[in-house]
Amino acid sequence: EWSQTHQTLDTATATEYRQMLEAAMPATHLAVLRVLSRLVCSITAHADVNKMTTENVLTCLLPSMKVPTVVFIRIVQNLDLMYPSTQ
Repeated sequence: EWSQTHQTLDTATATEYRQMLEAAMPATHLAVLRVLSRLVCSITAHADVNKMTTENVLTCLLPSMKVPTVVFIRIVQNLDLMYPSTQ
C-alpha cells in the first residue's frame, strides 16, 4: 500500500537522507535524481486531471531506477526539505 509509505520528514531527517544519498551516489546521478523528483512532483500535482498519481508515475518510473521505492517516495513527498530551493 503506497499510502503506508508516506512520511513527512523533519529538516534534520531530510538532511540525513540527503547526506546518505550524496555519500552513495555520484554527483551526476544525484542531479538526475533531483530533476526526476521535481518532475514527478510536477506531474502528480495535476493528478486530478492527468490521473497520474504518485503510485502511477512511480509504477512506470521505478523499474528502471536503482533507488529503493520507499526512498524515492520519501524524496518526492518531502522534496522541499530534501532539495531546498537554494541547491
